[in-house]
Amino acid sequence: MRRKRFAVLLTAIVFVACSCDFIENVNPFSSDSSDSLEIYRERLDSINLAREREREEMLERERVLLEKIDKLQSEAEKTRITENYHLIVGAFRTPAYAQNYKEKFSSGGYDSRIITAPNGFHLVTIGSYESYRNAVNEYHRIRSAGEYEVWLYSEAF
Repeated sequence: MRRKRFAVLLTAIVFVACSCDFIENVNPFSSDSSDSLEIYRERLDSINLAREREREEMLERERVLLEKIDKLQSEAEKTRITENYHLIVGAFRTPAYAQNYKEKFSSGGYDSRIITAPNGFHLVTIGSYESYRNAVNEYHRIRSAGEYEVWLYSEAF
């Protein structure tokens, strides 16, 4: 009788275990690793997608920066071509010193800029002119007023 009960109980446990979804989904006795491979592939696809998005964002940032550089270079070329005569108030080897000096004149109402000479000096200009005559007229006005020590720099040659 005990054996009969044990056999019935064992049969019931096996029947319930085989019909249970949990046992079917997580089969500890199976050697099939297709589920873990699928999860690995999904993770790998997700990582590749994130890298592709990151690459596209980086390419977009690079494109925007290149457009800005092109715009600045074209503006610099326009300035370089049209304004060849400059009234210089200071020349510095260190860009930070030139920037500080430029800000002094900018706050004083001058259209000051920094241009780089071929010898590497950073020249602070308080005026740039298309024609030699206008540059010389402004040079004489500033010198006669005694405002600043100024000299004329030409990029025309």
